[in-house]
Amino acid sequence: VEMRLKAGLRLCLYCGTATLPGWLNLSPQLSASTDTSSDDDDFADASRLLPPLPASITWDLTLGLDFLEEGSVSTVVLGPELRVDWKSPRSVAQLEALLDGCWRVLERGGEMR
Repeated sequence: VEMRLKAGLRLCLYCGTATLPGWLNLSPQLSASTDTSSDDDDFADASRLLPPLPASITWDLTLGLDFLEEGSVSTVVLGPELRVDWKSPRSVAQLEALLDGCWRVLERGGEMR
């Protein structure tokens, strides 16, 4: 399935219950895995505890934002459900990768908050 999104899109990541009308709201994908073999919790693992929201698209944000074209987003908001374990190198690396993806899709002069 191919999805084309208009330019000037407004994107809210980790919006929780604070979904924004007229925005593409992405919430974390729930994990079916119950593997507890690693104590290296990261923000993606913590986010999987959140239920999917009907007003948002459920998406595993560790997969990136490759479905969005470069420069196609006018505004990116990182919502209140974003959790980072600052002591975990893996968690920090995943956050950096997510932010890199946000900068890639953000249009010139766009806003990230």
